[in-house]
Formats: sequence, structure tokens, C-alpha cells
Amino acid sequence: MAKKRDKEPQTAPAVRNPENQNPTVQGDPRRRKALILGALTAGGVFQMNSWQAQACGNRSSHCVATFQTPYFSPNDYVLMRQTLTAPDANQTRELADVTANLNTLRSRASVAADANTQELASRKTALENDLKLRASSARALDFIRQGDTAGAVAAIEGQGWPDRVLGEYLWAFLDIAYLNGQGTSDGNVKNFVAIAKPALAYCDKLLTALEAQPSTVQNRAAKERIAEIEHNVASFTILPATVSAEDLQMATTAAERALKIRTELAQPPQVMRAKWMVGQCYLKAGKLADAQRQFQQSLAEATKLKDGSGIAWSKYSLALAMKTSNPAQATRYQSDARQFAENFRGKDSTVDFLKIELAAQQ
Repeated sequence: MAKKRDKEPQTAPAVRNPENQNPTVQGDPRRRKALILGALTAGGVFQMNSWQAQACGNRSSHCVATFQTPYFSPNDYVLMRQTLTAPDANQTRELADVTANLNTLRSRASVAADANTQELASRKTALENDLKLRASSARALDFIRQGDTAGAVAAIEGQGWPDRVLGEYLWAFLDIAYLNGQGTSDGNVKNFVAIAKPALAYCDKLLTALEAQPSTVQNRAAKERIAEIEHNVASFTILPATVSAEDLQMATTAAERALKIRTELAQPPQVMRAKWMVGQCYLKAGKLADAQRQFQQSLAEATKLKDGSGIAWSKYSLALAMKTSNPAQATRYQSDARQFAENFRGKDSTVDFLKIELAAQQ
């Protein structure tokens, strides 16, 4: 579901259908789902901190890579990362320009466009490969790949200040998902879960400390980041087809904590999405009645917020939860979600992901 910010950036690139971005994504919908980790399957998409994106948009006039929503296409992960962490760097500017020009050329059908597209695509890949190595969490990711979770935790928590530690944990999650190149393979999921456990422990400890302190802007921002971490843990953990009982419990607890924080912070759009995520965990656990209740609540709140993609996703999820108990209503819900997705003409990558999920059901 699209996460909206209080203030939208000045510019945003067109959101492209993920199926058209990479020829390897064509074919079996299950294969596409494994490749596109941002797809809202059982686990949802990754969230970026809204205030961080706003700060980027406010301080940089060259923020052409800032997305209209903080959800993003997997092919644009490096660009998104650079835009949020180093918007004024020369390489960020170049990557933004190359990406914008590449998107324009790909929309044209001509021999000249095809030739220039190949050259720009090669430059984009070279820039991304260089920037991946320079990523602030690259050291932690290397430790994780080597199976040294303790080393990764030390690299992250050695940042000292809570806001930096929380940020590095979030980037570590995103880097594993988008830079590790293994999709939802057992090894990638294992790496994610390995770093998720100490991240959640850190969040629990910090949240306890924050609850004992007066409410401040900084403390509220920290709680928002904790909620995002909890959401992302739930999101990625339940993404694979098979999840262990222990990991599923971890994901469910994380989703419920994220919902509790969002409710305390009185953030209606985030509460709506958090309830949807809790429902996803219940659905994965086979608790269909509980999942249905969560999806019905998210649907009611999305309707109140007039959030079209939220309504569509809630109806699609309700269709899955009610497939056995009320197949007629499930069919109607899925039909409504499909109609919204097919008629949508805005810029919201989550709707592209919804189309992929609907295609997988055909």
C-alpha cells in the first residue's frame, strides 16, 4: 500500500511496471515474485522513513530521484539509497540523470533509442556497482555474507547514536534484500533473520528507554524508525513460501509491535498499513479468521482515508483469507482489486506489484 508523506517532493521519476524492467522477470509469476522482493506478497514492501525522504527533498534541488512514495522499484534501489543518503554527491547526480534519460529512451521505439539505451544502461550499471561498494552498510553486509553476525552487529551498533544505529539496521535489511542478489533463497532469508534478531533486541531496549523519557521530536522520530524496522522484519521474514514456526512468531510479534507504536503515535495511514501487515502474518500462520478481521479493519480505514491502493490491497488480501469460508465474496473482492489495478493511471509502484500478485492467481 502506498505510504504518503505530508509533503511530496518537487519531482519524481515515472514508476515503471516491474515486469518490463528486466527480461528475467518474465514468465512464471512465482519466479517474478521471488525476484521482486518489494512485491506485496505475504510480506509487504519495505518502508523508508518519511521524514528522511522529506529532508532530502527539502535540501536538494536536484532530487529528481526522490520517489513520490517511499516505496520503490527494485531496479532503482541504488538510486533511491543515494538520493536519501548523499543527494548532492556528483555520482548521485549522474546516476539520477542517467536513469531519467534511460527511462525516457525506453519509452520510445526507435533504432537510435535502442543504441543509446544500451550505452546508458551500461553506465548505470557501472555507477551502481561502484556505489554499492561505497554503501555505509557495506561492511556489515560483508560480515553477514561471511556468516559473522556478531561482526555485523558490532559494525552497526558501533555507530553509537541510536538514530544512526537504527538507520544502519534498516539499511542492512534493505541491502540484504536488494543487493545480495539471492532473492528469497534460503541463504538470503537466513542472513536476514540473523541480523533481524539483534535488531529487534536493540529496538526493544531502546523503546523501553524512550518510554521512560519525556516525549520529544527526536524520540518520536526514533519510535517511527523502530516501527519501520519492525514492519520490515515482518515483511521480509514471511515472504518465502515456507517459514519456520520460530521465524513466523518473530514476524508476527514484530508486526504487532509496529501496529502498537503507530497507534500510540496516532498515524492513521501507517496504522492502516500496520493492521494489514499483522493480517498478513496471521494469514501466513493459517489463522484465517484473525487475518480477515485485520484486513476488514484496514479496508475500513483505507476507505476512510480514500487510499485507493490501500483499499485494493485490503480487498485482495480479504479474498485470500475468505477463499475457503466465503468463496463468492472472495471472488468479488479479488475482482474489485483487479479492476482498480487495471484502471489505475497514477504513480504508485505498489499497484504494479498488485498486478503481479493478481497475475499469479490466474
